[in-house]
Amino acid sequence: GSSDTLTGNTLYAPNGIALALNGSSITVSRTYGFTATPSYSAFYIGSGGLVTVHDSSFENSAGDGGRIERASYVDILRSTMSGAGGGVGLKLQGASSNTVSASRLAAPGGVGLAVSSYLELFDMTTTTGSGIVFRDLIISGSTAVSLGAAPGLELSSSVLTGDAQGAALTFGDAVLVATFTGLTFPSGASVSAEASLLPAGSRVTIRDA
Repeated sequence: GSSDTLTGNTLYAPNGIALALNGSSITVSRTYGFTATPSYSAFYIGSGGLVTVHDSSFENSAGDGGRIERASYVDILRSTMSGAGGGVGLKLQGASSNTVSASRLAAPGGVGLAVSSYLELFDMTTTTGSGIVFRDLIISGSTAVSLGAAPGLELSSSVLTGDAQGAALTFGDAVLVATFTGLTFPSGASVSAEASLLPAGSRVTIRDA
């Protein structure tokens, strides 16, 4: 759709996506979505952009909570994305110029927040997202945050909680340019950060505040 508003809804799709957005100029507020399948996420943006999601919650009791693929100018504010069953709270793949703030991302036994490039299987092209901002987040999972290819990523003023089997923050085998500011790592994770796979050409800046 175009210039659409969705507000005050409860969406339940036990075997599918509770809310899928593929257009632009869409606002979602006070909306709650639930699913229970490892095959789909509860919340999904597959293309387009100029999407605002605020004061909403999406939960998957068996997979990924939210997924954003190849979309731009998505703003998520004061919302919750939660996954389970080894899934991801929120996954961004090939997404650019997106902001997630003042929100909670969780996936017990999985990854709270994951960022990576997107591989188009039809023609084998890869889209790498850039200009992604995360701030004022509470992120938890076996691994709180997993970062792959992403030039121009910022993560600030957030709490990253991993468990005894994982690291709070992990870096994949992909070039990453990122700035971390004012992060908190509560005790519990096996290590605060795991960067052994980070390749040459990456640039990571860490600041206290």
